[in-house]
Amino acid sequence: MKANTDQQLQKQLDAAAKIVNRRISEYLENRDDIHPKLKEAVVYAASSPGKRLRAAVIQMVCRLFSGSINQDAVTAACSVEMMHAYSLVHDDLPCMDDDELRRGQPTVHIKFGEAAAVLAGDALQSLAFEILAKEIKDSKKAVKLIGILSGFSGAGGMISGQAADMEAENTRAGIEEVEYIHNHKTAMMFAASAAMGAVCGEGKSEDIHNMMQWGIYAGLCFQVADDLLDESSTPAELGKSIGKDAKQGKATYPSASGKEKSEERAKALACKAIEILEIYGQKSDNMIGLTQLLYDRKK
Repeated sequence: MKANTDQQLQKQLDAAAKIVNRRISEYLENRDDIHPKLKEAVVYAASSPGKRLRAAVIQMVCRLFSGSINQDAVTAACSVEMMHAYSLVHDDLPCMDDDELRRGQPTVHIKFGEAAAVLAGDALQSLAFEILAKEIKDSKKAVKLIGILSGFSGAGGMISGQAADMEAENTRAGIEEVEYIHNHKTAMMFAASAAMGAVCGEGKSEDIHNMMQWGIYAGLCFQVADDLLDESSTPAELGKSIGKDAKQGKATYPSASGKEKSEERAKALACKAIEILEIYGQKSDNMIGLTQLLYDRKK
């Protein structure tokens, strides 16, 4: 991409993150019914600095189909980021991936203790659905959004990915196992975000399906890049612990197929994602730029 296009895309990503950060902060600040200590942990987890890529996907896809970002898209973006935050809080626990650093800050269980981290994750998961149920005024749209999010994040989606990830530790997992893990654990939340954006933008059934497929390809591409970065970056660059995948015997693309084939896989996935977007012509230029960013990511 050209430099000016890169800068324009980054401005859109920053704006999308700013909108969601403000909305999540407002939503949680007004929740006086949450126990003070629990609320502190929830706010810490939900407000920690992050790229907010899934939120950006929802807003950008909504704009692709409707021409603008509406309030439903902002609400859906907050929902997905709450769900993502919950997954990270639980993923970082000692009984899971046992991480001490996330987004450049101590993980929730390090700062507040394990019990508080479990409860904060539980709370964020329920809040993700609650904000959709309460804030989306069109009941049919709310049900559709809740259905998409619950399906991709739940027992048959992200949670199964985490279960497979834990089972594959120290087993020299093959590429099929790695694909299953990352398809469920990472790509499905990108698919959920893209599909929810299409729903908010009044996309047709075909559009929702296309965006789901884009999310799978783009999410897997993102994860391959993440696996590669884990082997070559520093904690300061990534904002999280690095090198732990290899130490813990985690199933990753490089461990299953090597660096060169992993790089080839990332490129192929990015190309497949872009092919879907090209159906929509110039309207999808920003989404194509985002796909390239996921492929070329440095952090």
